[in-house]
Amino acid sequence: KTVYDVRDAVYKKLQELSLSFFSKHQTGAILARVNQDTGELQRLLVDFVPLTLECIIMTIGVGTFLFILSWQVTLYVLIPVVITVLFLKEIFPRVRTYFHKFYHKRSLLSAFVNDSISGMRIIKAFGQEKVEIKKFNKKSAQYRDAGIELVKKWSIYHPILHFFIMCGVVVVWYIGGEMVFLGKMS
Repeated sequence: KTVYDVRDAVYKKLQELSLSFFSKHQTGAILARVNQDTGELQRLLVDFVPLTLECIIMTIGVGTFLFILSWQVTLYVLIPVVITVLFLKEIFPRVRTYFHKFYHKRSLLSAFVNDSISGMRIIKAFGQEKVEIKKFNKKSAQYRDAGIELVKKWSIYHPILHFFIMCGVVVVWYIGGEMVFLGKMS
């Protein structure tokens, strides 16, 4: 329902825009905004938001329990958490540029396909099918390359991020286990 409402609002906004906007932007790019970007919003709302809420609630619950159990262990756990937050703050601007590039290339491909299909009679009338296929392949390859580049960058940062998170688990086991063996904690 929310995605429907957003898509509806986007379409209404399109109706209010001037002709110069439509002169500057390709039809396919506009279609990508209405269809694909709202689809991305749906994935965000359906997948990311519930998972994020679950993680936040679990973090608060486990953090509270850990603090009650041993505030000293909690302080040690905060070290990897702070490092993880700082790392995310550092890498997010870098990765964001790759996401923007990926979505831009997707938009260009959508615009090209829309324009080609809209002009199919002219393409066929002038025998330009092979030229259009070459243009499509070029745009499709750029979209593919942007996706590969995005995945490569994320595959560098994701293991590092996961390592920092696992450091928190190791700290809890090590410090907590040591405190149990020393009789400072049950």
